[in-house]
Amino acid sequence: MPTRNLGVLLSKTNIDASLLEDKQKCERNDELNMWYHGKLQRLHAEQILQEAVQRNPSLNSDGLFLVRDSTASNVDFSLSFLFESRCYHFYIERDKEGYFFIEGGPVVHGLEKLIDYYKGSPNRLPCNLSFMCRKDLPPSQVRKNGQTNLLHRAIIEDREDLALKILNHPNCPDVDAKNEEGSTALHDAAFKGMDSVVTLLLKLKANVKIKDVEGSTPLHKACEADKTSTSVLLINEDSTCMQERNPTTHWVPLHIAAMKGHTGCVQVLLSGGAALYPRSLEGETPIELAEKYRRKDCIDLLKKFKEFPGDTQKSDWFHPEIDRQGAENVFSSQPSTSGLFLIRPNKNQDGQFVLSLMRDRNVFHYEIKTKEYRGQRMYYIDDGPLHQSLEFLVQYYHRFEDGLGVPLRASVSSNNQLKDLTICDTYSNLTSPKTPVTETVSAHSNKNKPRLPPRPPDLDPSPSQDNAPLLPTLPATPPVTAPAISPTMPPVIAPPTPVEEEKEELKEILKKNLKLGSELGKGEYGSVLRGELIINKTLLKKEKIPVAIKTFHSVGNIEDFKLEAHVMQSLKNDYIVQLLGVCQGPPLMLVEEFVPMGSMLDYLEDHPEKVRVKQELYLWAAQIAQGMMYLETKRLVHRDLAARNILLFSLQKVKISDFGLSRAMGTDKEYYKATKGGRWPIKWYAPESVNFGHFSHASDVWSYGVTLWEMFSYGGAPFEDMTGVEVIKFIEDGNRLNRPEKCPDVVYEVMLKCWSAKPVDRPTFTWLNKHFDENPEYMSTREIMRINRAR
Repeated sequence: MPTRNLGVLLSKTNIDASLLEDKQKCERNDELNMWYHGKLQRLHAEQILQEAVQRNPSLNSDGLFLVRDSTASNVDFSLSFLFESRCYHFYIERDKEGYFFIEGGPVVHGLEKLIDYYKGSPNRLPCNLSFMCRKDLPPSQVRKNGQTNLLHRAIIEDREDLALKILNHPNCPDVDAKNEEGSTALHDAAFKGMDSVVTLLLKLKANVKIKDVEGSTPLHKACEADKTSTSVLLINEDSTCMQERNPTTHWVPLHIAAMKGHTGCVQVLLSGGAALYPRSLEGETPIELAEKYRRKDCIDLLKKFKEFPGDTQKSDWFHPEIDRQGAENVFSSQPSTSGLFLIRPNKNQDGQFVLSLMRDRNVFHYEIKTKEYRGQRMYYIDDGPLHQSLEFLVQYYHRFEDGLGVPLRASVSSNNQLKDLTICDTYSNLTSPKTPVTETVSAHSNKNKPRLPPRPPDLDPSPSQDNAPLLPTLPATPPVTAPAISPTMPPVIAPPTPVEEEKEELKEILKKNLKLGSELGKGEYGSVLRGELIINKTLLKKEKIPVAIKTFHSVGNIEDFKLEAHVMQSLKNDYIVQLLGVCQGPPLMLVEEFVPMGSMLDYLEDHPEKVRVKQELYLWAAQIAQGMMYLETKRLVHRDLAARNILLFSLQKVKISDFGLSRAMGTDKEYYKATKGGRWPIKWYAPESVNFGHFSHASDVWSYGVTLWEMFSYGGAPFEDMTGVEVIKFIEDGNRLNRPEKCPDVVYEVMLKCWSAKPVDRPTFTWLNKHFDENPEYMSTREIMRINRAR
């Protein structure tokens, strides 16, 4: 950090030059992170990379890269780079807020740290990242750290007057920029209670929800330091920041205020409408933390506080008689308004409920579960707060979308009338309490809304009074350090060392232990043979296991191939073909468990009379969904899900095969942009996979929909004789495959959901698995699924 006196630097005669010099210094120190190109299409990214090579013909272009926004998600990114003159595009997915990963690689805190990691280690990429195509710095909210500027210094050094001077200057730095410690100006000003600085930062549109290196928002920091008036400013700017969770601990500001014993902040939060019983990652509520750290005043306040449920009434939104289909029928007669909702009983679980919600013209169903908590029945959705009644739950999700994607805005009553929801006026304009409230407190009591007093002196909590840690202790992320850089060499930044679980070694099988048999079929990469794996039990006793052996003509990179094989070997699921090992050959071979009945597609074509719609097809659809849900939990994408890649172990069990082979073989994605007819994979691909090369769980869901179509058409060819180009236009024009003749409407509706144009609108495999498990239509499959799970 610079040591020059701030007062001199920011004097009237020096401020212009000082801010300009400070900006240039920060840019120089951060220039290795100027690889962000914002909203950029795939083809434009490739053009920029190729033009950079043309301008520098002597440059070794391997690893030349840029980062751009994902075209499929507003929280993810794409990494585009060159290797051996070919453009590669890898999807960067957000794991949780501020944490990112590339499929199969480590989860890293901060987008810039993820890029640093791949500069030092290719992991699953074909090469290290080297030179960048320079443009902008990545957005502050996705970074872990930044560069400390003069605004940061002024606040850290308690120079409120100079901070205001900088904020009012035309050359003021980006107000959301993070310093070297990973916090923004708003974080530090909130922690210090600099209300005039906070007010001006908010006027300049500083991000109220941005997270610092610890995962805290500015409101977390204000509550940590017991700055009640600052908390009021932040809540009045955006009340939804009260329910922002620390991505690592899931603490909301009320957790930190209760744990620290800061009664004034607790009162402000509760009066502002914060949930009384939010839960941490470990399930702890604020009152439990107050009890754990013996914060008597906070315990009394939290126990006596009475929530106000607003003007909502159960009759406005509760439908006691309808089921899932009934809910969707109700919505079909109403305008397609995002935020329209109703609540109904869960027909599969007595005493439980379901929130049915319209969002972006689709209906989503969320389980409302109940549990006993402190002698009272509580209601909750997923990992959200506990609520004392359905009315309280409705009021909460009206104010905070908290995972639903949209807040509750209007309801459909049981007599099919639309009802608008209104927010209680009590939650509209907060003021700062002068003293903690010790009597019974109510959100709708006017006497508990005192006038704003003069700002109290800013006293940091005494260490002798607060021995508790600010947050549960977490393992520190290893620092990223940069070695000395030669002016003639590309910068290489040492990666953090990820902590990984021990993994079993890739099993290599000797060729002499394999007996090759008859050919079962030919694929894109080689042949599939029946065979035997010979295992030496003892010196004289050998065991022969039937296996399927895939032989390969050639592979792009043997080490990449082994990495993919290692991933496939690690998969342990009843509905995924088990990889037993790799044989170096020659030729190179994958050894898999033998699935006796072969391809589901072939069986459907050859023996349609043996396959019943509501027995075998329903069962297979459910099993494929369960297998793909397993891949989804492993953050692994199949990329080639189709009926030809589903194998029949028996009529009661299917197994998903050929996971990962398109990557293992180093296949160029452009290969799939075929113009000739036939059963090319493009007919199973989601639009974003065809147009942008983006493969994700959502694109697998699209392929799953096509696989269902194949099944219920008994092996029909999707899109028949249409060429790839014709298929793309057909889809982009809003058309979809027609319902197969024997396909029930309930299944075709699932297909159509899978074929939603926007990836975010498609169901997840978790949802699909739940659909087959809970919908009464599939009752015949459940017992078999339960038996399989019990084995």
